[in-house]
Amino acid sequence: MEQMTNSPQQDYITPREAARIAYLSVKSLSRLADEGKIRTIRPGKHRRYLRADIEALVGDAA
Repeated sequence: MEQMTNSPQQDYITPREAARIAYLSVKSLSRLADEGKIRTIRPGKHRRYLRADIEALVGDAA
């Protein structure tokens, strides 16, 4: 897992927002993360997704 920083290059989003962008369920995103297909961090108990990975996922599907 990566460390969360306030860098403008690393924009982390919530599972709900990531699911909305990717047109997937939160559970499907979680499965992709568990399989290592997208990166996440856990700044506590909750997952955060890297916006660039989610947008790349959507781009790959198009």
